[in-house]
Amino acid sequence: MKTIIITVTSLILAFASYSKEDQSLELVIGKILPKRDVEPRPDKDGIKPDLPGAKRFPPWWGHPPRIQVRDHVKLPGKFGFGSSTVAKWIIENLKKDGKDKPIIEPRPEPPVKPIRPPAVLKKIELLREKQKELFIAREELIEDLKGKSKKTAMLLVRDFKEANKQKHLDIKEAQKAIVEDIRSRKQTGARRSE
Repeated sequence: MKTIIITVTSLILAFASYSKEDQSLELVIGKILPKRDVEPRPDKDGIKPDLPGAKRFPPWWGHPPRIQVRDHVKLPGKFGFGSSTVAKWIIENLKKDGKDKPIIEPRPEPPVKPIRPPAVLKKIELLREKQKELFIAREELIEDLKGKSKKTAMLLVRDFKEANKQKHLDIKEAQKAIVEDIRSRKQTGARRSE
């Protein structure tokens, strides 16, 4: 308790001794020191060096928007990275300046999906019908299992597996056949040869 009282008293004394008239002093707990330079010092020629990093905004644009979205995008015009709000602000200012360069690179077109031949589409449709039948059978089994004892449920699941084993094998074979059929066709441009 004594240490808290001593600390609070020393802080009060430090603030009381700090005068508002002398702005060249900086208050550090326990000591009063002269303020340090915040801006970079000028070179030999008296010119302040640019900070490393991205290109600076032209002064006639004014200040960037103060309220920004919290995202991180590449800014147009080689200005580095920043918020999409700043990116829109840069685009508007570049348009005002009359620079007709493409500001944002266009996105590449997505690749065109190859068109599947009708024979493969028919095989896929038959496979989906088999999968749907098996799904319906599973849903019925789940409904039958509700409220059953553990022993009865195990017997029902075993009977279901035995009854639908051939359907599972047929689906796997159909999937392999479709994959082999698609891979066997040579792709030329947007179409596969039949």
